[in-house]
Amino acid sequence: MTSSAFDPPSGPARRVLCVGAAVLDTLFRVRSLPIGQGKILPYDMLQVAEGMASSAAFAVARLGGHASLWGAVGDDATGERIIADLGASGIDTSGMVVAQGARSAVSTILIDDQGERLIVPFYDSRLH
Repeated sequence: MTSSAFDPPSGPARRVLCVGAAVLDTLFRVRSLPIGQGKILPYDMLQVAEGMASSAAFAVARLGGHASLWGAVGDDATGERIIADLGASGIDTSGMVVAQGARSAVSTILIDDQGERLIVPFYDSRLH
């Protein structure tokens, strides 16, 4: 079997530290993005622990590396879920901080059939 440039390098798995946001994203698939006031009903929904640093850590873990994430979540059920989801994916969350009195970061993302997105994020300033 031959190798390609897309194969992971041989040798021990790399260790990568990712620092930044850990967010619970709620993605809604909709036929089209809303215009003005009203209600729009999605045809699909997914919740996933994301954020730019979390996404990078997920990618490292999926590629066989050892990913650690340093970031902050609130002391709420959402923060517990974010840390649990990250840990279940093989990401080291021992560097995560639980910010007392803070609410975890969340975002709602509408994605239409053409792939266009509308993102509504919430970040508690006490997470910084």
